Amino acid sequence: MRIEAGQRFRDMRLNAFRRLSRTVWVVDHLLPGQRGLAHAVLVDASDPIRRKTVSTLALADRSFYAPLVDGDDAAPAALPGAARPPTPLRG
Repeated sequence: MRIEAGQRFRDMRLNAFRRLSRTVWVVDHLLPGQRGLAHAVLVDASDPIRRKTVSTLALADRSFYAPLVDGDDAAPAALPGAARPPTPLRG
């Protein structure tokens, strides 16, 4: 997968509440890497102060990040069975 500035991704790891992140990350720019491993500087689409740098290999791995197409900013659904309502306490 070719990574370019402006591409948008969603983090696919579960948060503390066992739900997918709602954060949309935008590739700001690419950094040339040593030994051929390039990195991408990502910016949070809703809070440009939040930034992080990840390898382009990790960004292309769909178990870590899912690429978004234009207009695909809807909040992701929870994974099946990932979040269940709390069991009421009896007593």
